[in-house]
Amino acid sequence: ARPGAPRVAATGARVPRRRMIIYNAHLRLRVFQPREALEAAQKIALETGGYLQSRHNNQVVFRVPVQRFHRLVRKLERIGELAGKSVRSQDVTQRYTDIQVRLKAAQAVLGRLKALLIKAKNVEESLAIEREMARIIEKIERFKGTLKFLRHHASLSTVTVTFQIRRRNSPPLQSTWKNPFYWVKGLGLWRVMRF
Repeated sequence: ARPGAPRVAATGARVPRRRMIIYNAHLRLRVFQPREALEAAQKIALETGGYLQSRHNNQVVFRVPVQRFHRLVRKLERIGELAGKSVRSQDVTQRYTDIQVRLKAAQAVLGRLKALLIKAKNVEESLAIEREMARIIEKIERFKGTLKFLRHHASLSTVTVTFQIRRRNSPPLQSTWKNPFYWVKGLGLWRVMRF
């Protein structure tokens, strides 16, 4: 086989050259001005090669090419104070390959049914074969749709950002200094003493 060419499984299905991994990230950021932060996030996503999928209230969803996913997440984290972060990945390589095998088998069955339809001896036989062909065609379309979905989601990752309002006098979530005297915060001295 040529180097770099897709490998072919014993069943004839093409095995993807690289792992097909679907990445999803969800960030919660505390910001002073959510509207400005939303605009900044959208600009960053566009500069990184992504696009805005949806925007609702203080939440935006971006799609970005998988090779730029981590870069976009890092840049978006800098917009505000990180209040929460989750990153999930799902390897769908095996599922993709399995569906390719099932699609190829269904297409072979459809080919045999077409040959049988030509040789049908009566209307009843023709109708039975056509019903089975319709069932197989529906299955083939489902397989094709699933493959398209997996390819799309493995090539473009999803990043969801939810912005929360941060009050001007609110303490940071992750202070580098832990004040053992909680009552000092009530006096407002924690701002002076924090380092």
